[in-house]
Amino acid sequence: MSKMNIKRKFILSMNSGETKEIPLESIQEYARPSCNACKDFSAELADISVSGLGLNSWSLVVIRTKTAKKLFTETFKTGLLEVQSIKERKSSLNLLINLSRRKRMGLRNF
Repeated sequence: MSKMNIKRKFILSMNSGETKEIPLESIQEYARPSCNACKDFSAELADISVSGLGLNSWSLVVIRTKTAKKLFTETFKTGLLEVQSIKERKSSLNLLINLSRRKRMGLRNF
């Protein structure tokens, strides 16, 4: 296996190039019990959180503090990061907000 991802399904990318998709409902029994207890889908207490929600080859970065913004900005200046405005990916931000709300309410996100 070369990569695994969750995008409405559990997706396994194999070294052979094959992709296997497994419905989340069929693997729920293997989830850690703490995942059901946690109400924090987007790591809301973290200075920075990163997600791939609805994005291909990009990550959604949420910056919540001045210190995190400074760190992110300084890292960007080194050329290590490529940045795109969230305005171009509004559906991913909306998905993050909706899934975070569902998790906070104790609802499953699938």
